Amino acid sequence: MNRKRLTEHLMYTWDNIIIGNCYNYTIWHNLFKRAWSAWRDTSVAGVVLSNLSSTLCTILNTIPVVLNLGYLIHLNIDNTIFLAGLIATLPRQIQILQHFYFFSHYLVKWKDLKPKLSNLFQTINREISLLNI
Repeated sequence: MNRKRLTEHLMYTWDNIIIGNCYNYTIWHNLFKRAWSAWRDTSVAGVVLSNLSSTLCTILNTIPVVLNLGYLIHLNIDNTIFLAGLIATLPRQIQILQHFYFFSHYLVKWKDLKPKLSNLFQTINREISLLNI
């Protein structure tokens, strides 16, 4: 919302720059600084909230995996073959946890991604319909 207001406000300046109206330009510049500040604050807050929630989801997904690994190691402390198998699959387990992070990150960003994806699908469908003509 703030980005839209900022973009609309940028369009008003061209008349003042072209005409050379310093008074209106000064008024515009003060309003622009406030709009820029509001956009910057909401943008930074959105990124921080998104990353924080994705990290929290990843930590919550990691806890059961680490507890399960600890339990399996404790049960099979004398079984070296089983422990070697656990160590061998550890990189893959870490990779799966990274996929949890990506999934939670996209889930948090879904509100921003949904319009982009729908526009992409509409464009693809439009191009396909033009090719079929």
